Amino acid sequence: MIPCNLGTVTVRYLECQDHESYIALEKDAVIKQYVGGPSPRTKQDLKENLGEYRPQISLMVIADSETNKFIGRCGLLEGMGLYEAELYILLANTHHKRGIASVVVPFLVQLASSKGKAAVAYVDPNNNASIKLMNRVGAIHAGIAEVEGYQDGHLRYVFPIV
Repeated sequence: MIPCNLGTVTVRYLECQDHESYIALEKDAVIKQYVGGPSPRTKQDLKENLGEYRPQISLMVIADSETNKFIGRCGLLEGMGLYEAELYILLANTHHKRGIASVVVPFLVQLASSKGKAAVAYVDPNNNASIKLMNRVGAIHAGIAEVEGYQDGHLRYVFPIV
């Protein structure tokens, strides 16, 4: 299932050629404004983590299908519960508003399903673009997250099982 060509983009595992683009994406405060996770990391920390990377569905690359260049990252985080996997997508600014996420989300939903998990997403209530995306791809608003950490107060979406 991975790599998976989705037309204009391919979802694949991280490769050495992606490291600098990945670090640039992680260091971009505008892109990361709605994304949780560890506090801002140094470039050195990111390089060390990349040195330990093993192919996994929690961190995959979204690449331009024509050039194989890194344009973002996506994945499924399986620590959300026994039967759920949280999907996420993070794209470089240059690739926003091109319909890429609308193609990648269904792939992630299918991938979660193939692992016996229901796909869920948590969206910052101020992230209008992601809220529109959730509506466009058929996600169902299932309330507001009441959890400790950065996701508290985020909108919770679930996806129909495929």
